[in-house]
Amino acid sequence: MTYAIRSALLPIACSAILTAGCRPNLTDPGLKDTPEGSACPASGMFDDGEDNNNQVLVQEGRGGYWYTYVDSEGSTVDPPAGATGGIFSFAQGGVNGSAYAARMKGSIAKANVVFAGMGANMADPKGPYDASKYGGISFWAKRGANTTPKVRFKMPDIATDPDGTVCSACYNDFGIDLKLSEQWTQYIVPFRALKQERGWGSPHPGHVDPQALFAAQFQVNDKGQHYDIWVDDLAFTGCSAAGGVTDSSATKH
Repeated sequence: MTYAIRSALLPIACSAILTAGCRPNLTDPGLKDTPEGSACPASGMFDDGEDNNNQVLVQEGRGGYWYTYVDSEGSTVDPPAGATGGIFSFAQGGVNGSAYAARMKGSIAKANVVFAGMGANMADPKGPYDASKYGGISFWAKRGANTTPKVRFKMPDIATDPDGTVCSACYNDFGIDLKLSEQWTQYIVPFRALKQERGWGSPHPGHVDPQALFAAQFQVNDKGQHYDIWVDDLAFTGCSAAGGVTDSSATKH
């Protein structure tokens, strides 16, 4: 199924404005009935944290590790960032009564370029992972009380991750901005919904390249704010949408 056809099968509220950069409602249960958002077998689970270690589930060629990262401008992150020797650990209390979830908390400084994030690489050693047999990814997320709801979900790919050896101005990953509630909520993210931010980075391909994904990440940039982000049950979706969002323009400027 081609990218254009699959895009047209998203919820009707979205399909009428695809050329205008439509943003589907990621919490709409109807996404589960689309080719891109339908549930996959257990082999599509990226990680549920229930083994309480920092490696994602080793299956389908995946096996990367969780980590946190933070700017050098005064922002903080817990668990400590890998760049400073930190090792990611899961928090007790996952979605739907499960034992564990991924969690990061801390504060964002007020400098010009600030950020803190957590994520997991697709493969170990780190490298591009071919997820083109899937149509998207789902996860459950929430925030702690009295903390910022703003978080950006993003997926570094060959055009935006420096290890892809393509980008001259890296890290403007394809992603989507979320506003989390204090209750566990499921998000279903079709790959086609991921967009780069405007005004920076190089190159600017037409869309994320699911044939060469490096990671899934959650990042906070809300200056001067405290954050407490919980994530659980990351799983690929849309196994019936094989063929994915791919074309030769994926790494063009």
